[in-house]
This record gives sequence, C-alpha cells and structure tokens, in this order.
Amino acid sequence: MELPKMRTVKTAMAEIRALDPDTDITVNAMQTALRQGKVAYINVGKKRLFRLDDMIRYFTARAVEPEIIEPQEPGKIRPVKA
Repeated sequence: MELPKMRTVKTAMAEIRALDPDTDITVNAMQTALRQGKVAYINVGKKRLFRLDDMIRYFTARAVEPEIIEPQEPGKIRPVKA
C-alpha cells in the first residue's frame, strides 16, 4: 500500500518550488482551493492536510489551450461564441 503525500500548504509550496522554482502557484491560491472545496483536506489539530498529488492535479487540470481568433475583414461584425 502506498502512503499518500499528505502536506500542509506551507510544505506543499516548498515541494512545488523544488520541482519548479519559477512557479506562479501561490500559497493564497492553494488556500483558496481548499476553502472553496476544490481540493479535499482533513483537519489534524490546527493543520489542514491534503494530498499533494490532488493539489497538483487541480492546478494542472485547469490549464487550457489558448483560443486562436482569426482576423476578420474590416467593417464586419465578428460573431459572438457562447
């Protein structure tokens, strides 16, 4: 049985920075994900522990490909995509 990597926000941030020193993921972004219930956690005393893999999966799953907008002819109205 493999033990999940349970981390606090502070220790998770240290591990993410070790993997990617130029990361734009912030402590505040991780705390918000926990507070909004986007990543499951458990309370152990005063600590919030969550699976590091779940947090990384949350941020990587949100990455989207940029939409390429084709140039329109001048004077024409571009259709709005819903």
